[in-house]
Amino acid sequence: ESWTVKPSHLRMLRTSSSLACMRRSHDPSKIQTTSLYHDWRRKTPKPTKYDYTSFLRKSKKEITSIEEIWKNIASERIEIDNHLFGALVNCAASLGDRSVSRELRNHLETARHGLTAIDCTQLSKIFSMSQLVDVMEWHKVCPDEPLVLRLLRGDPEQLTIELLRRIGETAFRSQECIRSQKVITALIQQFGRLQSSDDALRIFDMAALHQKPDAMTWSSVINAVGKKAGNSSMAYRLFSAMRQAGIQPDVVSWTIIISAMAQDGKLNEALAMLREMKEGGFHPNSYTWNGVLTGAFAHGDWQSMRRIFGEIVSSNIQPDSTMWTVMIKAASRSSRTDLTDILSQLRSHQQRITDARIWNAIISAYVDLGDFEEVKKTLSEMQRCEIIGDDFTLNLVLMGGIKSQEFQQVIDIWAQMGDTKSAWNPITLNIIIDAYSRLDRIDDAERVFNEAQKRKVPLDSIAFSTLITCLCKSQRSQRALVMLSRMQDANIPANQSVYTSVIHSLGATGDVDACLNLFEEMQTRHISNEVAPWNALIKSLARSGRIEEAQKYLSKMKVASIQPDVTTWLSMIQVTKMTSLLEEACKLEQMIQATPFKDDHSIKNAIIDMYSHCNDLQTSEKIFAAMSDRDPSTYTSMIKAYANHGLVEDAQRIFSEMIAEGVPPTVFTFSSLFNAFSHTNRADEAIGLYNIMEQ
Repeated sequence: ESWTVKPSHLRMLRTSSSLACMRRSHDPSKIQTTSLYHDWRRKTPKPTKYDYTSFLRKSKKEITSIEEIWKNIASERIEIDNHLFGALVNCAASLGDRSVSRELRNHLETARHGLTAIDCTQLSKIFSMSQLVDVMEWHKVCPDEPLVLRLLRGDPEQLTIELLRRIGETAFRSQECIRSQKVITALIQQFGRLQSSDDALRIFDMAALHQKPDAMTWSSVINAVGKKAGNSSMAYRLFSAMRQAGIQPDVVSWTIIISAMAQDGKLNEALAMLREMKEGGFHPNSYTWNGVLTGAFAHGDWQSMRRIFGEIVSSNIQPDSTMWTVMIKAASRSSRTDLTDILSQLRSHQQRITDARIWNAIISAYVDLGDFEEVKKTLSEMQRCEIIGDDFTLNLVLMGGIKSQEFQQVIDIWAQMGDTKSAWNPITLNIIIDAYSRLDRIDDAERVFNEAQKRKVPLDSIAFSTLITCLCKSQRSQRALVMLSRMQDANIPANQSVYTSVIHSLGATGDVDACLNLFEEMQTRHISNEVAPWNALIKSLARSGRIEEAQKYLSKMKVASIQPDVTTWLSMIQVTKMTSLLEEACKLEQMIQATPFKDDHSIKNAIIDMYSHCNDLQTSEKIFAAMSDRDPSTYTSMIKAYANHGLVEDAQRIFSEMIAEGVPPTVFTFSSLFNAFSHTNRADEAIGLYNIMEQ
């Protein structure tokens, strides 16, 4: 075509070519590399530091990544002077490109570029807080107010007490910062948030040497000491010092000190200050009243809360959601009548409750009272008001069903949620697995668990623990062992309770070798520092007749500084009884006599039974005679001892004493007597005993 081709046309063609590349690659960094930086490198095969600086400054808006540029500068050993460094930082900051932050930090550890506060502000866009503070300390940067405020108002997750102290030391190198009320206030507020009142006071005292603190600074330090750290006495002294210094408290200052007093349990002092606040011409706002109410609630003072709430209503202040929520929680803990009264007041103030937090508080109140019917009614009412509940609402309802033992209804409500995100969040699934477990529907619990893993729901230790415990209770020990292995593969630590349940289950099914392997694994992982898993293992060994190993682990238990409890000694009595060796029985009794459990009824009853199995009936009789407060198990143990030795008359005599003493016999008592009669062919007496049993 006979068109006149102009330079502008060529530029447009080049742009459209770049866009076509972008559509093909879907990777902006590749566009920059192929179209811009590589074109420049082809034209400049041996660039100098000046070439790089010029290129970065001219192309800053078009570059999408500087990672490859930095690597080439390093590989070509280009000297990085102040100009080139500034160009690199400006490009990275404008892009928010953190890919070279580590390399830049390492470079700045040795290089000196005369960094200014402006340079550090740019670096703050690509460095973490700790990286930036490192650089500022190395280069002794004198920061300005905007830079320090940028640090203090950044990501709170990165701010630790140690990092805050370093920021404070760096800031105090600058006269601008040390005289800035904004900087001082922000530092104090952050120390208060981390509950480091000593640091907050130190910053306040240092700043006061250079400039008279204003009302906001005073309020910040009072808040840090009083509300955050809970030292209301110190907060009050600071408040008094503030007034003596000629600084008139504002509504914020009054609210902070009143809330601090109330939260520290000094409700009368808080109310007195509230009256003083009103007399000074200040009107308490909702934050002030919430501080007083929350303080009274924290100390369970329901009567004061009712009085304060009545004063709020009479002051023509519309109670906000926080006030209603606190009052509903407090009323539910007081009585059902108080809850009904508060809900009546709520409905008279708000014809239509629109805040989901209030609905959640009402549902939570009925959950605490164990009234699942009211929970369901409240949920229906909430839905009629077209208020959409969140995950917390659903979990409250489900927990209400669990508490009221309405497990099937819990499952039905969950089933109605279908495949929604709320139905498959980790906390909800924990509740559902628990509900299935309590109904002994183990397969359904496992099905929900496996489906959740397929959906990549991040299940926590509670879900694993609930299912493993459920499998153990139903004697499905091998499946519990597999689930424990899956838990470990998911890098979720199992606690001692889970291990103990699995060891108990394996022992009950006779797989003692698996018990030993699991117990040794616990010791390797350093999680066997309580008595329960040791008891489970010793009991499993005793049940399987592996007596020597049970005795060996009792010795290991003492070496590990684990103190045996009643369950341990009962298991060891069972072990010794199986040996029928009198010498071993005497040794064990001597060991027990040196423990705090020597007078325990269950221990003494078991010792009576142990000696009878070791053919020392005389010692059994001696222990029985020495026991003054005998319970049904004590009599049963002695009856069983006589019955095992064929002494039916003696067994009957003990039974008669038991009846005469008014101690009710148990089914085990009658079983022991029936056993004695069966060995001596006394059918008539057995029938007579059966008639007594029926009575």
